[in-house]
Amino acid sequence: SVLSVFDMQDRDSGRESCTFQERFTAPYVLERKDCTIEIVQKPPELNGHKSDPLGTGSTVWPAAELLVELCPRHVKGKRVLELGSGTGLLGIVAAASGASAVTLTDLPSILTLLKANVARNSFVQHYGCAVKVQPLVWNDTDLQPFVQAGFDLVVCADVVYQQAHTEALLPTLVELLRGCPDARLLIAQERHEPVAWGTLKTGLRKAGLSSQEVVKSGGRIEVLLFYWPVDGSETAPAAGVKRESDTAPPAAKRRHAIAPGSSAFTDAVAAALSVASLDEVEPVSQDSSSEAVSE
Repeated sequence: SVLSVFDMQDRDSGRESCTFQERFTAPYVLERKDCTIEIVQKPPELNGHKSDPLGTGSTVWPAAELLVELCPRHVKGKRVLELGSGTGLLGIVAAASGASAVTLTDLPSILTLLKANVARNSFVQHYGCAVKVQPLVWNDTDLQPFVQAGFDLVVCADVVYQQAHTEALLPTLVELLRGCPDARLLIAQERHEPVAWGTLKTGLRKAGLSSQEVVKSGGRIEVLLFYWPVDGSETAPAAGVKRESDTAPPAAKRRHAIAPGSSAFTDAVAAALSVASLDEVEPVSQDSSSEAVSE
């Protein structure tokens, strides 16, 4: 079923009031009923891959926290492939929530931290889930080994900060999902850059995928489930679940855009480093060209 609108202001207030050390350096601790997961974080650096020069994957972001809450209802018994795993929080929680296998992937520059967090929480494999870490550079990695290994669910959390990310991620997702047509894509994205995010959604739909809304639109984070229609025709959403296209707000009403174009990537990191609430940043006015972009 569709979750109610998530109050991101209440959700973020605790972490956004943290000191720099608490937000980016101290371990992120997730207390669960059955276990405690501890994630090592690192401050953003300037020596990362060209697609992520500030190393945004080295800390936990709100979209991952939201997908962590959704994990139990989506991953049980499934083989999970995560793109842009970053610290590994989401994949590790998936392993502890009943997934049968989890493969975490990211840029080579992120793998040291990712492997360290998997090793730090290796107890999750006692749940019967095999956990692997592999490099995957979008649109620049042979995807056949992942397709041949098989997966049931692809997950992504907060992976689009600029148009270049969409241009690399879109063909990667389409190729993976065509290789495993029964698999689904669960993606959560904070609206850092509405045009890039809208282009990704439109591209997935143009490729033939249908989508369902998992969390009602209106908050700063959007969560969608993409899948191939059965027999080439779009299936009806489950009871209480709306298609994303039925609920997407008009472009003129988009909020929480940090900045237009590629500068949204660095502005997002700058906003976090300054420990300022994203809600305090004035939304960028939408001109006619941005209104023409369909989400």
